[in-house]
Amino acid sequence: MRALINNRSARRRGLVVASLALTLGACWLTILVHAQGAQSSPDERSVSRPASAPPDAHATLVEKYCVTCHNERAKTGGLVLDPATLHDVPGNSAVWEKVIHKLRLGAMPPQGLPRPDEDTRLAFVRSLEESLDARYASRPHPGRSPVHRLNRAEYGNAIRELLDLNVDVSALLPADSASHGFDNVSDTLKVSPLLLSRYLAAAEKVSAVAIGDPDIGAEALMFNVPKEASQDQYAEGMPLGTQGGMVVHHNFPLDAEYSFRAELWATYAGGARGLEGHDRPYHFVITIDGEEVLRAPLGGKQGNDLGYRTAGGAIKDASDRMQARVRVAAGPHRVGFGFLKTTVAGTQENISPAVRASIGVFEPYGAPKLQHVFIGGPFNATGPGDTPSRRRIFVCRPSSSPRENAPSSVDEERCARRIVETLGRRAFSRALTDVEIDDLLELYRAGRKGGTFDKGIQAALPRILAGPEFIYRAHPQPPGVRPGESYRISDAELASRLALFLWSSIPDEELLDHATAGRLRRPRVLEQQVRRMLADPRSTALVENFAGQWLYLRNLERTAPDVID
Repeated sequence: MRALINNRSARRRGLVVASLALTLGACWLTILVHAQGAQSSPDERSVSRPASAPPDAHATLVEKYCVTCHNERAKTGGLVLDPATLHDVPGNSAVWEKVIHKLRLGAMPPQGLPRPDEDTRLAFVRSLEESLDARYASRPHPGRSPVHRLNRAEYGNAIRELLDLNVDVSALLPADSASHGFDNVSDTLKVSPLLLSRYLAAAEKVSAVAIGDPDIGAEALMFNVPKEASQDQYAEGMPLGTQGGMVVHHNFPLDAEYSFRAELWATYAGGARGLEGHDRPYHFVITIDGEEVLRAPLGGKQGNDLGYRTAGGAIKDASDRMQARVRVAAGPHRVGFGFLKTTVAGTQENISPAVRASIGVFEPYGAPKLQHVFIGGPFNATGPGDTPSRRRIFVCRPSSSPRENAPSSVDEERCARRIVETLGRRAFSRALTDVEIDDLLELYRAGRKGGTFDKGIQAALPRILAGPEFIYRAHPQPPGVRPGESYRISDAELASRLALFLWSSIPDEELLDHATAGRLRRPRVLEQQVRRMLADPRSTALVENFAGQWLYLRNLERTAPDVID
């Protein structure tokens, strides 16, 4: 439901995202390979590395090349090196980690001072790393695993993965608290009674749209067209042969009629660009999935007459023309609002074209400029239709068809059980217990008692979407593990963490199948799944969320340049 605008900015942002994706992906694969036992970095694999020298030889090296500056008297760089500590490198890890970092970069010893040969330097670095790694391997300390609540972006991605439904989470949930610019830090993702009620309201709204609830009321949604969007160039997503405007990706909940309307920017004098001072009209168009559903002439001689007779007359006439009511099939569609491509010679015979391609509220000349577009409905609905969400939810249909208010049949119960089990497994990233299934079936029966089979499923779905098992990611330690003791996480927990890290979402079916079968912890399977997930377009969430928070790129969506001269 987002407009695709500002093509050049989008392309630049796409290049940044792609670059960061490759970088982060390479970092993750390096970590993965290292975790499987690799001891060398890629840049050293072709170097024949000497065996590690004993601590006494390294102590001599430190005395010769390092202690001259890093001693108790000089304390150069705030670092004091004692060669005796080489016999217990892990016990002095804070100091030797700094040394490893500088030697890896080749920053020490400084240029111009005596330096060891390359093989000696690498052997020293390798010895330090092996000492630190060996201590960590014998006593790993991965840190605590706090309870993590899905933030707003992660919740939207999880809904998309579970129900094949894109939702505007900013309209459903409040913004999350941030820590140092990041809004996915567990310690800051607090919960209040008000926030829980918003999650429940969001779950009910999403359930109604995904199921195709016939009782969904009509609403009007407004989408703003940024001021800087060009009006004389092609807008990405629009049909060829058009210019300006915007595209809205919208999910229509029912097979029904929907209203479409647009408004133009008006000048301070009450006129509108493109409607006055032109001999020939512009043509406004509305398209659905590239098919034209409305074409309306705007301006021209009629606009001149109206503009000269009545203040605001031309823009009111245009508003009356720029609307349509069309029957649309349920599901996601691409709605375009724009203008047919025109030439200066064909439309502005008496007036020079505007210098700028975007809007200036003082300037009455140039092409018309959209300010808002609206989508309203549904009206006169005929049914839920065949949507991706319904196909994802209804993995089975009961063969019998009892009366709507009749008790649920055995066949319906069996199908309802399969549906809630399938959805619950995907949502919770694990198999459901019998108690959890019975709770969901109780909700199904309550909804089914007063309505249809679909109503019963709709009654159970919010329990999944607003349940703590879906909203939270909690990994309690197994029984018998002492406080602070390290332990291996389960395959299901590993799958959940991978999906949250790489996709900001929940595991897909393939990843969950490997976890359920106990194969995910196998190094070869784990690497294959990580590579698959990084190659998937959903991995852009990793980069967009990270870069959007780290570099505050999300703020660009709420920032518009000053377009007034």
